[in-house]
Amino acid sequence: MREIILQAISGFAEVAIVAAIGIATYYIKTAVIPWLKEKRLYDTVKKYVQAAEKLGNVGTIPKDSKKAHVIRLLENKGIKVTPEIDALIESAVLELDNAVGELVGVLADEADSE
Repeated sequence: MREIILQAISGFAEVAIVAAIGIATYYIKTAVIPWLKEKRLYDTVKKYVQAAEKLGNVGTIPKDSKKAHVIRLLENKGIKVTPEIDALIESAVLELDNAVGELVGVLADEADSE
């Protein structure tokens, strides 16, 4: 009798482990991998936006064509610019503008305190 109970518990543990692995695999495929792809894409967009901003500031590209430059870089990398990608570009621009604004505020506060 004891042997049957141990076999049942062992069988249940194997099923539970297989089920847990299946659930983890499903979660990774449906949530983690898309998040990682999106994160990597956003980082790429941010780098291209920063580069376009720098090129626009030094006069290498016209300031009014910075977004077109980012789009061209993305398309050269094989990334089709969809409305979602366009939103990522705008978000990266806003993030860069906010960072610059914060830096200007900190510098102004330091200048006032001297």
